[in-house]
Amino acid sequence: MSRFARNDLVYSNNNSPVRCVPEPHAAMSGRAWLRDSIDGVYLDLGPWPNGKEDARKLGEPFHLVEVATGRRIKLPITAAQSNHACAVYDAANYQFVLWDCSENPIRTLPKTGCTKIWKIDPATANIDRICLPAGPWSGRKISLIAARPGIFLIHYYKNDATEIGDTGTAGLYRLKDGRVDRVLPGQLIQHHLSPNGCKLAFYHAWSPYDVHPSHEVSPRVRAIDLCHLPTG
Repeated sequence: MSRFARNDLVYSNNNSPVRCVPEPHAAMSGRAWLRDSIDGVYLDLGPWPNGKEDARKLGEPFHLVEVATGRRIKLPITAAQSNHACAVYDAANYQFVLWDCSENPIRTLPKTGCTKIWKIDPATANIDRICLPAGPWSGRKISLIAARPGIFLIHYYKNDATEIGDTGTAGLYRLKDGRVDRVLPGQLIQHHLSPNGCKLAFYHAWSPYDVHPSHEVSPRVRAIDLCHLPTG
């Protein structure tokens, strides 16, 4: 079986990351899925690619699947609330993490109110529900990062940057104790989290103007240790 984890970056082509994933169990054929790293438990996210829109319209529930026994555990989360693009496996904390991206187009957060985040224990099916408060990311696409010290998000919005050098509200944010604080302003592109869940590598530019093809400024490769962030 492949030793690559789901988030292992192999290479990128035309700014689109290409990832290597292990072959799924036969029970997951034709399904969208994530797999844990220890007990052979899959998170079944519904049919893929055919039938995924019907599953969303009908609100088909997600399941945990124990491949050794064939046991399927229905979860109180459905394809009408989340999807494969809004789900990650958090290897550092041994949990699946999903978030509400029920708006159109795919991966879009709710426009108002709290964005629900579900942290699912593969061993017990227990679910810890937390809330991402409304902010400049509401109604937009984000990347959510489930790291060892907790939940982070990358907000990409660039239309509120009014001049060259202005970061606007884009950047890397941390969700902690119901608060969201910006850790690093700017545009973060093609991020990759280390296997231990601490170090995040990415292309970075302070301003969205710096990543525009007509400018000569190129994004820099940077890394940040999420487990040892400055306090205060």
